[in-house]
Formats: sequence, structure tokens, C-alpha cells
Amino acid sequence: MIDKLIGGKMENMTLPDLKGADISVIVAETIASGCQRDFRGIYDSLPERKIMKAPKSAFVDRIAAITMKSTKTVRCWLAGTQKPDALSRAMIEKELGVSASELFPED
Repeated sequence: MIDKLIGGKMENMTLPDLKGADISVIVAETIASGCQRDFRGIYDSLPERKIMKAPKSAFVDRIAAITMKSTKTVRCWLAGTQKPDALSRAMIEKELGVSASELFPED
């Protein structure tokens, strides 16, 4: 179950609420629910496939599309084996509405 922000108040979302929702809506709901705001934390907080059709894959596909990178590159960013360049960080920051410094904290 995921918390949902409605009118300034957190409410629980039931699983059917997510069916057919666009991945950007799911990501926004995930961020609003107070999950970790780093890039990997947002990804990990997305619902599993049985709730809706592959939301984590949809997230990776969307990030790849907006950054004009391959899905393999995005998965490397998630794994921490590569870091996105400044332009990609800016695009992801704009898409997710979370600052790049939060998404990609320096270790």
C-alpha cells in the first residue's frame, strides 16, 4: 500500500488506484509519499510488477527517453556503476521535481 497526498492530507492508495496510471503520476505519488528522495530510493519505492505492468521498467524507459540515453545506461546509474552527466542530471531533476543534489548525493 502506498500513501497518497490528497488535499494536504496523506491517504492510503489501494492497489487498484494504480492500474493504468502513467508512470510520471506513479513517480509523483511515490515522491509525495515521503520516500527517500535519492534516485535509487525513488526507483526502489515504485510498486512491483504485480500491481501494474512493470512500473520500474516504465520508470527506466522514461528516464532514458528524457535523457536520450539507453536503458542500459540508466540501469548503470541506478546500480551506481556510472553517474549521469550534468545535462542528464538536470533533465532528471526537472522530470522528477527533486533537486539533483538530493537525487545523486555525493558519497
